[in-house]
Amino acid sequence: MLVVEFNSHEHNYLTVDEEPYFVLHTDEKFLVTQDRCPHRGGPLHLGEWNCHTRSLACPWHGTCLIEPTLNRRSVPAVRSGQKITAMFPVSDGTLCEFQKRMVLANATAKRAANSP
Repeated sequence: MLVVEFNSHEHNYLTVDEEPYFVLHTDEKFLVTQDRCPHRGGPLHLGEWNCHTRSLACPWHGTCLIEPTLNRRSVPAVRSGQKITAMFPVSDGTLCEFQKRMVLANATAKRAANSP
């Protein structure tokens, strides 16, 4: 098991053993979830979050992943302030890259939360 700590303000996208993950913020919750759509592998971090259906739409073909599905595809993680500690199902010492990317899903979730 690989345990990583990172500042979510500085990094929101990770590659662990060549598998991409991103930090998805929905309302007051967050997930560290896989970035590949299970249907065709589309980049979910570029999808749109729908706060009414609590689902994330794949940007390639519009398939919606509901929140329980996203929960199952996520890794265990806890947040304390801006620090996130996440556990990945790979061996300790596995290569892990941290990046800062535009996560469209977070922008759409934030915009929806701020609208009347």
